Amino acid sequence: MDYHYLYMIKFETGQFYIGSRKSKVPASEDTNYWGSPGKINEPLWELQKEKHILFESTDISYKDLTDKEKVFIREGWEKFGKDKCINKHIGGNIDPQVISKIAKENYAKGKGFAKLTPEQIIARSTKSAITKSVDFQVRDPNGKIHTAKGIYPFAKRHGLSGANLWEVIRGKYDSYKGWTNIDVDPSTILTKEEKTQIAIAEGKQLWSKESKEKSKQAIIKKKAIEYHVVSPDGKEYKGKNAKAFIREHGLSAPFTQLLSGHIDHHKGWTRYGHPLPYELEADNRGALKPKSTPFKLRGPDGKIYEGNSRAKFARKHGLSIQSISSILTGRIKNSKGWKRVDITS
Repeated sequence: MDYHYLYMIKFETGQFYIGSRKSKVPASEDTNYWGSPGKINEPLWELQKEKHILFESTDISYKDLTDKEKVFIREGWEKFGKDKCINKHIGGNIDPQVISKIAKENYAKGKGFAKLTPEQIIARSTKSAITKSVDFQVRDPNGKIHTAKGIYPFAKRHGLSGANLWEVIRGKYDSYKGWTNIDVDPSTILTKEEKTQIAIAEGKQLWSKESKEKSKQAIIKKKAIEYHVVSPDGKEYKGKNAKAFIREHGLSAPFTQLLSGHIDHHKGWTRYGHPLPYELEADNRGALKPKSTPFKLRGPDGKIYEGNSRAKFARKHGLSIQSISSILTGRIKNSKGWKRVDITS
């Protein structure tokens, strides 16, 4: 079982970092992990710090986890100040200024590739080529067999690419600029044109039906979005091609927002495991919307506010319908200081 969780590292300087983590153990047991920035910012990680678990689940997709991470980062900016956050932007990347500062310190200490002289760079490159040396034999375009040691020096002397020559020697390429492996009979090597003609004859050329279908399926597999949803009549559907599913069931683009958790429902469809805590009703255009039911929220001032329409309540108090729904269902604890009435702190 995999455990996915979001965490916040708070430093003695008041700075903080919010990140996501996939672990084989629960977050409470994952005590040795202290976040990605520690790999590039050792001075910061030597400070006194605390690790706080913000969210944990064993049943959440990576995309849903990173979407939730963005919400916590934005709330962290609002609560502690964006200038205190090591996350440069809402996507969670580390502030490049932090990395730049470390790079400058390393440069001042004489560390890093940038401090090498041209002679040292050449020496390193030459040494790297020599370390890849092997004893080998290869046949040139005239049929002469060469015995040598060191792929790259040999390739340079003969105006060849060391990488391509290496592929010939280890048998991955049939030939390269007429050079062949000594275990291969040059007379049996087909030209590019001959290979193309054979592929056409066998129906395997680039634009054959077989090739087109294979390419199409590869693209679908690469771009396909998995779905696990429940229809308005309660039937469960699960698959790997949301686009085809949308066409098949007469749905529209917002269906993908449902899958990512940005909306609670789409035309009565819901995500599996996330039933609606409220009823739906059709408006005068026939579109489904949450049925107006009384609710209460505790405002930033500590007072309790009542409402019947989430849309009207959201407009009046500068919130979004989604945030109100998320507070009421417990998916988030607060939004702009608004909480459920049973939460006082």
